[in-house]
Amino acid sequence: AKQNAERARQQRAKLDDVFQRKRDALQRCAHNGPQAFKMLEWVKANTSQFRGEVIGPIGLHMEAKDALHARYIEKAVPKDILLGFLVETDHDRDTLNKFVQDNNLKVKVYNIGNNQARRPHPFDANDPELRECGVQSFLDDGIEA
Repeated sequence: AKQNAERARQQRAKLDDVFQRKRDALQRCAHNGPQAFKMLEWVKANTSQFRGEVIGPIGLHMEAKDALHARYIEKAVPKDILLGFLVETDHDRDTLNKFVQDNNLKVKVYNIGNNQARRPHPFDANDPELRECGVQSFLDDGIEA
């Protein structure tokens, strides 16, 4: 049991280090990264103002399964989406948008409370017709979040 606890602590420290490296990269990001970082810090300091979970910047919470999918994500997903925030309620969206407006930030807020984002895509990448057209997988198949 003691070994399992130590292993879990080491894994947590490793994840914290990865997240910290992503946060450091966010601060250096030329495309509104410092603004997204400012919003992240504000969200952490004001958690009591939110009714649901606030996730963001989105790119900090994504992990590509491999280098190929990382390149696809970099090319296909606009930076303003990767630097955006997800919320579950209209109240939280309005709270974040007020902060964005008051601080003249260019950070987008997406409300996923209607579960639209959680629906599986309607197609199967293994469908013979899609395979015939060259489809190997969908972009979200290469992302761990």
